[in-house]
Amino acid sequence: MVASGRTGGPDLTLDRVALVDAWSIVARSYGLSDDDLAEIVAESFYCEVAPPSTPNGTMLRSALPEDVAYASLAAPIALRDRELVVAVADPRDPGLAARLAKVARRPVAIAVAPPETVQNWILVVYAQTSTSGRVLYQPGTDGWERSQDEASDATAQITAEMFAEAVLLGASDIHVQPFLGGGVVRYRVDGILRRGPSLPAAVLRRIISRVKAVAQMDVTDHLRPCDGRAQLQTPEKSIDLRISTLPVEGGEKMVVRLLGSGRVPSFSDLRFTEPQGSRVRELLTRRQGIVFVTGPTGSGKTTTLHACMALLNQVQTSIVTVEDPVEFRIPGLAQVDVQEAQGMTFASALRAVLRQDPNVIMVGEIRDAETAGVALTAALTGHPVVTTVHTTRAIGVIARLLELGVARTVLADGFGGATAQRLLRSLCADCALTEVVAPTASELRLTTLTGIRSYRAVGCASCGYSGYRGRLPIAQVLMTSSRFREGILDAQATEADLEAIATDEGMLTLGRAAAVLIEAGRTTVDEAVRVLGASFWMDVGDVPGHFVST
Repeated sequence: MVASGRTGGPDLTLDRVALVDAWSIVARSYGLSDDDLAEIVAESFYCEVAPPSTPNGTMLRSALPEDVAYASLAAPIALRDRELVVAVADPRDPGLAARLAKVARRPVAIAVAPPETVQNWILVVYAQTSTSGRVLYQPGTDGWERSQDEASDATAQITAEMFAEAVLLGASDIHVQPFLGGGVVRYRVDGILRRGPSLPAAVLRRIISRVKAVAQMDVTDHLRPCDGRAQLQTPEKSIDLRISTLPVEGGEKMVVRLLGSGRVPSFSDLRFTEPQGSRVRELLTRRQGIVFVTGPTGSGKTTTLHACMALLNQVQTSIVTVEDPVEFRIPGLAQVDVQEAQGMTFASALRAVLRQDPNVIMVGEIRDAETAGVALTAALTGHPVVTTVHTTRAIGVIARLLELGVARTVLADGFGGATAQRLLRSLCADCALTEVVAPTASELRLTTLTGIRSYRAVGCASCGYSGYRGRLPIAQVLMTSSRFREGILDAQATEADLEAIATDEGMLTLGRAAAVLIEAGRTTVDEAVRVLGASFWMDVGDVPGHFVST
């Protein structure tokens, strides 16, 4: 997906990705920040450095056409008298200023900024414009482009606009399914489905067929579940798509998962509260045993793992990941994409990885006994392993591995710790109600049990009238110890016994971690109950007084 009227869209997108990667590699290699590198580049090409302030889109939107800004990766950032200041990350083209001046009809001064900053400024400047006019779609490719002569193709336009809306909303999934004789599109935003447009049945079928064709799926097979992959190209990044179709009453249901392939978030971007953030970071970056991240689908496990791998990513450290699929592409990491249809399973890939002498191994998921055995063997032979497993609590990892047939002695020796996490929607800062005069039953119950007064979600245009904007993680961190290992070896020890040991040694429950966010005014009691269910009340019910984050 690129801006309307741009020529050679996919090539330009690939160039941008390469520029972002190159900038990051150079900065990291010389121990520079992005801003430090921008100053050096500006000095080398006799340019000025772009100021850090965000440009005013209202003033600058008409100064330079949007398609020119995207095609040149040049953001208009200021007007000085009659001169237009344009931020670029690559000032090597000596004719760029002249070409931009010709289009802008005024002199242009080039300023240097990091590539991600330039991309973000372009989005800010042109955010008020309609998305429908700058979405291209071309069937039969691995991207989503529509050439100008296909503008009258209604199905192509609706399909392209569906993906544009998903990107605009920051959706993690798109759901397209039959509904009341037609169809409906829904977007999962911050973990909650939002209703999109309704579709006639014929349009629903054509959209699903078009997406299946792009993903190289069998468009003639409507009676069996099908899976495929494609790629969405946006002006600022490439997004991997996982497509799944399922025969249902009334036709086919399609779910498209959008997997971010752009910049890997730093650990600070994850927004953990302290001291839980420090404990998660310490656990996932330790160099011993096998460490597990647990939680349901969509709880941010993979994002947390990749942020920690980015922390460990250094020239002297060999990191290999085995994933299905590779969600974040990180320069410097050797990333293996599992292909079970071709015989490349988690277990077989992991065995091959062990012959590559890695310093750290990341396994996307422990799904079976074979993978669990190989991963623990790797940990016992001195290869630190981090992985995920589907359990509701950190302590549940022990029972899960024992169910898979792992011996207690092997588990006790190889277990390095576990963390369970969830994502809670964050209150919208523009509309959150801080003074609740008439508390609801849940708010009153929390105050009675803990003394905490909950803020309340209201809803406004900024948050799509949901009352929430973005999500925050909460974590339950289980650090291993000699006492805990003795508990694993004791066949008579129950899960409750092991949890009591971990709690004595500082493990915080998910409910109490959520209470810390509620007391800080960052989320609500209703959101905690929605995500954690009755366990939230069990976690906070016997703890009097205020919760503190230290």
